[in-house]
Amino acid sequence: MRVLLISLGSILVLVMMLATARFWGLGLPHQEFKHPFFEQRAIYTVQVENLGQAADAMKADPAVVLWLDVRISKDRKLFVLSQTTAHSFLKPENMGSDFRGSKTYMYDWAQIKTYFTEAKPLTDFVSQFPQQRFIVNVIDNHDQIHELLTKELSECSPEKRILVQSETDVILKSVKDKEPFWIFGTSLPELTRLVTFSSIGLQPAISVRGDVMISPLRLHERTFINEEVLIEMKRRLKKVLLGPIKNDAELNQAVSLFQKSLVDGFIVENPKQIKLISAQIGAIK
Repeated sequence: MRVLLISLGSILVLVMMLATARFWGLGLPHQEFKHPFFEQRAIYTVQVENLGQAADAMKADPAVVLWLDVRISKDRKLFVLSQTTAHSFLKPENMGSDFRGSKTYMYDWAQIKTYFTEAKPLTDFVSQFPQQRFIVNVIDNHDQIHELLTKELSECSPEKRILVQSETDVILKSVKDKEPFWIFGTSLPELTRLVTFSSIGLQPAISVRGDVMISPLRLHERTFINEEVLIEMKRRLKKVLLGPIKNDAELNQAVSLFQKSLVDGFIVENPKQIKLISAQIGAIK
């Protein structure tokens, strides 16, 4: 009997603690983060890895945001190369004796240019399209990459037109420590923590350092983000961008969430998806 009472008491204390944390989070004040990056609408973001793709994306929507997967070479050159292209080629069967591993920072810039002829330095994109906005998605968690990134982007009005994103928490933190007035997305650990605690209703108590929530709909072939998290982000007055959108099912789900006013924009893999989305949501305002 005593054990039962102790167990019931412990459960009651735990419930009270969880309820207290939730109500504490709900009681925190939030203010909309005003930033020049969002002075113009940002409904569509398109993944690109060469200048031709960037030009095509801008034809589909002049206000498009360009998503760049940014990597670093062994000799410290920042360049743009998509996840799909890198993963599909950096294999022993494709490279023979030149294979050094699956990470681009294991190869110098000359080698990368040999195998990926359309690969361009990050600065080429930013200088080629001086009026365009970019989401710079830093892939490689490499020593001092934050130093190189801030140095290369410092003369490109980054505080107005560049949003820094990465799945890696330490990269976002390191760049933000150096450039606190830039705008930042959310790391995968942040998102995972938020989604995990939403299962017990504690999403209001979980802090999010990112200025903008950037999240995939699915992760490792499983549903990832949920409406509870999106509702919480809107309560905090944060912008929400969903993607990259991989297929028609994800596209339809993202459109449904947009129509519920839970999402502010879409990250797509090609300009054709812009036409598919705009056909469903109507004229772009």
